[in-house]
Amino acid sequence: MSKLFAQLAEVAAAAQRARTVQGVLETAGTGLWNAGLRLGVLQITSGVGEARYACDPDGLLKGIESIIGRPITGLTGPLDPNAPALQALGQGMPIYVEDLSAVALAFLQRRGDVDRDAVDRALRQAGMQRGVVLPVVVRGAPWGVIVVFSPELIAEDVAALGLFGAQLGSAIETADTIETLERRSRELAAIHSIATASSSQGLELLAKELLEIAAQATASDYGVIYLVDESRAALIRIGSPFGYSDAALAERYERLSLDTHTGRAALMQEPVAIPVSELGADIGDDLASHGFREFCLAPLKLQGRPAGALNLVRAEPRPYSRDDLRFAEILAGQVGIQLENARLNAEEKLRVAELRASYQRLEHTQEELVRHEKLAALGELAAAMAHELRNPLGAIFNSLGSLKKITPKNSDAALFETIITEEADRVNRIVGDLLDFARPYKPVLKPASIEAIVVSALEATAQIGHDANVAIETSFAPEVPEVFVDARILRQALINLLVNAIQATPRGGHVTVDVSAATNVVHIDISDEGGGVSPDISARIFEPFFTTKPTGTGLGLAVVKRIMEAHGGVVELGDERTRGATFRITLPAGHSE
Repeated sequence: MSKLFAQLAEVAAAAQRARTVQGVLETAGTGLWNAGLRLGVLQITSGVGEARYACDPDGLLKGIESIIGRPITGLTGPLDPNAPALQALGQGMPIYVEDLSAVALAFLQRRGDVDRDAVDRALRQAGMQRGVVLPVVVRGAPWGVIVVFSPELIAEDVAALGLFGAQLGSAIETADTIETLERRSRELAAIHSIATASSSQGLELLAKELLEIAAQATASDYGVIYLVDESRAALIRIGSPFGYSDAALAERYERLSLDTHTGRAALMQEPVAIPVSELGADIGDDLASHGFREFCLAPLKLQGRPAGALNLVRAEPRPYSRDDLRFAEILAGQVGIQLENARLNAEEKLRVAELRASYQRLEHTQEELVRHEKLAALGELAAAMAHELRNPLGAIFNSLGSLKKITPKNSDAALFETIITEEADRVNRIVGDLLDFARPYKPVLKPASIEAIVVSALEATAQIGHDANVAIETSFAPEVPEVFVDARILRQALINLLVNAIQATPRGGHVTVDVSAATNVVHIDISDEGGGVSPDISARIFEPFFTTKPTGTGLGLAVVKRIMEAHGGVVELGDERTRGATFRITLPAGHSE
């Protein structure tokens, strides 16, 4: 007896120097093995036991593991209310058990069907006959039991082992306190990282970041986040998987039916920790083939309803403990909140964008309405002025015709008559421009060759270019489609642009006309070599009566714009050039029904 006391005291002293619970158990297990004893530890919570440690230097427990199909360490299951472990905890005293293998067999059977005879033989072969169950209390609460067993143990050894149990319990309490503080620190850091992740980065990127935090915090090697899609009765993966990279595996399980193990667990809103082998034939076999052993699912919840699942997997055969499961559930709760925030943030951005777009459309519509009202008013005024001027101009021209017949050709009066005639012609052209601007454009649309219309406009302005010593160069792309236009008024718009380009180009320069086609449209680019259009006036060049010419009316481009709008096309000032300006006409290609 004294020898056993000494051996146990030495083992307890060594165990108390360990910093972790696992270190305490391993040190005690090795020490007891050297003393001819085996150690097993069962952590108990609410009547459920978890095999925390089993000393097996000679590998005899491997036989049991091969029968039950998984490691003993990490096994969980409900305990019989009369089990020695619960009795020892309830009484706070060690209990000597004559047939420990029967107790262990009962625990294994409560987990599921096992080969009773095979397990019993393996248990006895491992020396699990006689044993002492020692209660462990940590911080005033039942923690679990230490089981010391050997065929050589007798009832008289209970006293020595009881003292050893108290010492080992103290070492477990100290190590558990340290681990708890460290774990809580890590947990708080992980929770803080999840809570402070930016929800403005988009669901996919956010899910990837949150998954990485959760997987690393739970020492997981692989992880996936799923969201419930009730319309398709499925779990849909969001973001890319964490850890192991296998495109085929990721694609295969991008969507899971709610009728799978994972789907049902997510709907039940209960965390699950099981071996990969228990997941089912497909996903379980696939994960196992990639070297994964343990699986954990923590449901995502939003306002009490199932929202998805946080799935975590370990390659190491180390089951997720109750603390791991509790922590995963906390993380899943934070992940769900963050993903919901991201979704709401995205919806808010979309609504803001839609409202902004609606406001811009309304603003544009209002501007167009005001512009059309202004144009209508200007048109009426221009028409009235033109008609009022036409009568006096007629009288002036008639009078000039009469004067020319009675005035000597080389007299001073003839010179004055010439000046009056030129100025009257200029006023008459202004009247013509006013009438063109005031005229409502209701084109009669017919299919036409754009090349033919451009050539006709070029012929009409050829003499103007010749007189100004400006060459006009053309370029027609092959296979330009027909356009559905009113050729007469489109020709007038082209003439206006060509005249402007010729007038802007210095003598000896060139005007270029390029005709090209793009998807469903035809472009006509007219470029000059003049001084270009200053950026500070480019926004006003299509306004009626705006001109930079000393004798211009400012109606030419305004007329072109109206003609283009009547055809469903546009005219715009092209990109900034190093020299001159380019005006582009864009018309819809093809025929109208």
